[in-house]
Amino acid sequence: MRRAGIARHPWTWGAQVGWSALGLLLEAATLVAALQGVRGGVPVLDTIAVYAALRLLWSLLPVTGAPGAADVALLLALTALGAPLASACAAVVTSRLLAFWIPAALGSVLSTGFEHRLLS
Repeated sequence: MRRAGIARHPWTWGAQVGWSALGLLLEAATLVAALQGVRGGVPVLDTIAVYAALRLLWSLLPVTGAPGAADVALLLALTALGAPLASACAAVVTSRLLAFWIPAALGSVLSTGFEHRLLS
């Protein structure tokens, strides 16, 4: 008997964990690239560690009722690591645009197009 939501094969579970880790790494790399691009002055490993810790916190305590709270937390963490405020703001906005808002908008446009094809 198979329980809902639990993978049957360990390879499936391993693939899910691997893809999730890759997604987290790519989001962290986007933040690192944005921060280095605006001369944020924070070491790469420190930025990755802070982003990973914040993502873990966000998964444990979702902030769905407070839009922008995750971005503010990331901004505060980067400034606490020594990034200038303007650089940290630019890096957070750029990384969130590249890793979240642009893919979400593109997915919305594409899903609307595909839904239109399926209904007609």
